Amino acid sequence: MGSVQFLPLVGAPPATVAALSQALAASAAQSGIAILPSGDPVAPLRLKGYFSAMSEGSGTVVVYVWDVVDPAGTRITRIQGQETIARSAADPWSAVDQAVLARIAATTLQAFRRQVAANG
Repeated sequence: MGSVQFLPLVGAPPATVAALSQALAASAAQSGIAILPSGDPVAPLRLKGYFSAMSEGSGTVVVYVWDVVDPAGTRITRIQGQETIARSAADPWSAVDQAVLARIAATTLQAFRRQVAANG
């Protein structure tokens, strides 16, 4: 169904990035999308991610944006969304668990599949 490379992610702490990478790999395997290592030649489509987590009321919100870029780094489209978590914490990132990251990964790769299909 295609392949993708992930560029460095901005905004999330290293432990969250590592856990998200695992969630993306699992979701990609289920979706038939190959994740190419960053050391490989540049893929036709790459995802550049921007994340933030903030307390909102008694919960936490994770906002994410992925720019789908071509080999030159030009944005083709944008995938964006947010996940609301029913608990808050002094450090909003500590409220983000593997289940939230799995939902973000699945939603991201579903949108990516639609993008690949639309561009045939």
